[in-house]
Amino acid sequence: MNAPRGRSLALLALLVLLTLAGCNRNGGTTVDTASSAASAASAPAPAASAPAAAAPPLVPTDVPLVAAGAKDDPEPGRQLATSGAQGVAACAGCHGAAGEGNAQAGFPRLAGLGKQYLVHQLESYADGSRVNPIMQPIATAMTPAQRQASAVFYSLGAPAAATGATGASAPATAP
Repeated sequence: MNAPRGRSLALLALLVLLTLAGCNRNGGTTVDTASSAASAASAPAPAASAPAAAAPPLVPTDVPLVAAGAKDDPEPGRQLATSGAQGVAACAGCHGAAGEGNAQAGFPRLAGLGKQYLVHQLESYADGSRVNPIMQPIATAMTPAQRQASAVFYSLGAPAAATGATGASAPATAP
């Protein structure tokens, strides 16, 4: 094997490992990607291996249908987001008053994300298929109706670029 091709394969293996490590599907443990990549690049592939357990999907496999024209009331979700509920912390404490998130602290933007996506993420935290030490107890304490309400509230919010949380969305004009 020539040297440039070997480096390309090693880099490819490293990229794959970094991508998989970012999925956080390892139950909260960390992966030493540098040593894993080096051993993966130098170790021969196993001749026969047992089939790996399928990871839960990152997107919902069944999406409940919503009647066309149905209006979602954001008020219950707004109350939950700003004040919390019994056993449920207010979302705004970490994700910001408008759901803009806090990238420096590691709290993602919620405003403008899809309702079904948000419900699925909360349900995944609640059932343990998505692991996060902060969100799991919160989502577990929420009722299904509270998960739905918070998802409605944040899905109707403006994405961060429109609210100015990540910078101005419109180009600057000359005076």
